[in-house]
Amino acid sequence: MKGEIRVEYIKPPWTQQREKVLLDRYVRKDERGEPLEATWDEVASRVSSALALVEKEKDREKYAAEFFDALKNFRVVPGGRVIAAAGTNTNLTYFNCTVIPVECDDPTFGNDSRQGIMDTMKKMVEITSRGGGVGINWSVLRPRGSYVRGVNGRSSGSVSWMEAAGAVAQQVEQGGSRRAALMFMLWDWHPDLLEFLEAKSTGDSKLENANLSVALSNKFMEAVEKDGDWIWKFPDYTHPDYNRKWNGSINTWEQAGLPVVEYGLDSEGNVVPNGKPVKARWIWEKIIKAAHSWGEPGIVFLERYNEQSNLRYREEIISVNPCGEQGLGPYGVCNLCSINLVSHVRKKGGILDVDYDLLRKSVETAVRLSDNVIELDNYFLPQFERSQRLGARRIGIGTMGLADLLILKEIRYGSKESLDFIDALYRFIAVEAYRSSIELAVERGSFPWFDREAYLKGYFIKRLPEDVQKDIARNGIRNSVLLTQAPTGTTSILAGVSSGIEPVFSFSYVREDRTGTYHVRHWLAEKFMKENPGRPLPPYFVSALDLTPEEHVLVQAAVQKHTDSSISKTVNAPFEHSLEEVNKLFKSAYNLGCKGITYFRIGTRKAVLKKKEDGFCCSL
Repeated sequence: MKGEIRVEYIKPPWTQQREKVLLDRYVRKDERGEPLEATWDEVASRVSSALALVEKEKDREKYAAEFFDALKNFRVVPGGRVIAAAGTNTNLTYFNCTVIPVECDDPTFGNDSRQGIMDTMKKMVEITSRGGGVGINWSVLRPRGSYVRGVNGRSSGSVSWMEAAGAVAQQVEQGGSRRAALMFMLWDWHPDLLEFLEAKSTGDSKLENANLSVALSNKFMEAVEKDGDWIWKFPDYTHPDYNRKWNGSINTWEQAGLPVVEYGLDSEGNVVPNGKPVKARWIWEKIIKAAHSWGEPGIVFLERYNEQSNLRYREEIISVNPCGEQGLGPYGVCNLCSINLVSHVRKKGGILDVDYDLLRKSVETAVRLSDNVIELDNYFLPQFERSQRLGARRIGIGTMGLADLLILKEIRYGSKESLDFIDALYRFIAVEAYRSSIELAVERGSFPWFDREAYLKGYFIKRLPEDVQKDIARNGIRNSVLLTQAPTGTTSILAGVSSGIEPVFSFSYVREDRTGTYHVRHWLAEKFMKENPGRPLPPYFVSALDLTPEEHVLVQAAVQKHTDSSISKTVNAPFEHSLEEVNKLFKSAYNLGCKGITYFRIGTRKAVLKKKEDGFCCSL
């Protein structure tokens, strides 16, 4: 029945949990760790004033006020690192996450060397100590058992070095507020793939501090579909050009006509050079089993990611960030900012609906604010500045509060009605973001890597309205990539709304994190029960555990259609979900156009959210 929730202005209640997150994560503190700020208004004022410093002097007061209005009312919520760093005069990074290559600073040694590994770990520590997460694709390292001439020994392989990096990062506490966040990836062609798939098969894994994802190619997915053979491969590391030319891209290596060694299985099932090929479906089944059993590794369709990248003509995406919403090239960064959808709901004619004029203004503010962030970071590594400020000028405008918005609209998350609504909503956001960046280009110029002809041929660009494409051709665009869907874990708690594009986990649950243990009842459910005593929650109050896994994927695909980067989204499944059902689900994600999938079967691993009634836990 429409109109069951009577509100004029949507404003979630301020709770103990929101207060704790604010004080623990985001207020400025002195050298003793004592807070120098006590309220969100103080934090919003600091951040807004700092971001406005990028503007021309005559415009600073105007934009500081615009930014403050958007932040104060939680219409626009910058990434957590921006909130923590802006205006604090510290060395904290403004960027939530980065991707770095396994790369040696001294090119005479080669990237696949002890020097290269140590240089990479050093950069990882520097990033995490400043509050940033790190994504690394370790496929550049030679496989386990390979000969290492310099020490007359054998390589321990890529997975062992991932474990070493994970152990190092575990000692770093970021900016005094959180543990290091990591994403480790490996390509499907790498001979260490089977070991990688089993890396978290035991509860005492050395990689518990890192998220794992396997990078899948179109060729692999075609081989799975056709039940074809699969051969692992790696460059011939005895070749004289190996140290100079090997950078982890097997396609670039082979296209240069350089030799590879093929790997398969011996009679005992070991991966060896020139072994017997295996069926791609056999590997796929192992991926499915790992996801079903312990939730990792996730899957990233990395070749698709590169094909659809706005910057495919300039950089290769080598990894995603720790939460998976951003695929990045070497030294790429996540510059995140979210639109709080709940703050854009107004009551009109007795019906709750999105105020699209206000939403347009918020998108414009978010784009400008995010472009300003690019000028403020200290870029402690020059590679980051070359990639971001002097290169891509990438931003990541996303959303939070989608599930709450659907509840307010009395639409069931995952339904056909919700998919139609999501399609229209996210298309609006995407188009307005691009229009705002075009206007910024008129004022400030296009991003340095802009190549008009190549950019306009991009997969996502060609799907924009014709007038937007013409405006890009005429005026350029300020930011190469604009849209993403981050998990917004603590920032959505701060704003008091559902996280990212996720459904509500549960309407009554226990949350455990570094800030404490909280018994949480969802604010809209509590409001409904107070206004309708004795009545059960209507069907549009649907939780993550009530949805089918297929409904999760359908929502992800609907949002992906209007997102030029990617999405952080967990597909939750019941404990009884079968291997065959996972197989169909993962293939469905690929066929629907998703760039990856993260799957979690309830009851298989501990996480931060627990359903109060039955103790189930979920990774979100």
